[in-house]
Amino acid sequence: MDAAVLHRRTNMHHECVPPDLVDRLLALGHTEVARGLAVAQDEDWFCARAWARLLAGRGELDEALQVLAPYVGTGWWTAAAEAARLLDTGGRGDEAVAEATAHPEGGRPYAREGLALLLAGEGRPEEAVALLDADRLEQQWALGPLLVELGRVEEAVTLLRTPRPQVPPPQPTGYSDRPPF
Repeated sequence: MDAAVLHRRTNMHHECVPPDLVDRLLALGHTEVARGLAVAQDEDWFCARAWARLLAGRGELDEALQVLAPYVGTGWWTAAAEAARLLDTGGRGDEAVAEATAHPEGGRPYAREGLALLLAGEGRPEEAVALLDADRLEQQWALGPLLVELGRVEEAVTLLRTPRPQVPPPQPTGYSDRPPF
């Protein structure tokens, strides 16, 4: 198993059972099918994720983490974030923060929002705010509520009301100013 292959499979829904179908299988009581696909040789991420969530919901958190372990072991952030989420909802938030922080991709901008939410959930909003970048549009929506929680309401309002930069429309060229027909 390789992180790049997992990323491609899940984003393209290629060579895997689509998440909607996995949810439907579980809703109809076909848990053994989902479990079998989750632990099969060619392992299916959506089945593994659903099976791990089911186990965690039953209070079998360690078993759920074992299901996710091969995926986390690839270094794939999506799997590590899911494991951290399960740890957090299972009452092991400090461990979730430690795992996410120690992950090689934990400092990347796309991982910071999830890590900030874990920190805030553990009662560490100051650290969460320090982790997020107000200049990154995708992090502003996570940053605003954290600022409010810290009593910095005016700063949050200013941040969220700041207009987004306008993307200039494409300029016509000799090739694009005529219809293709």
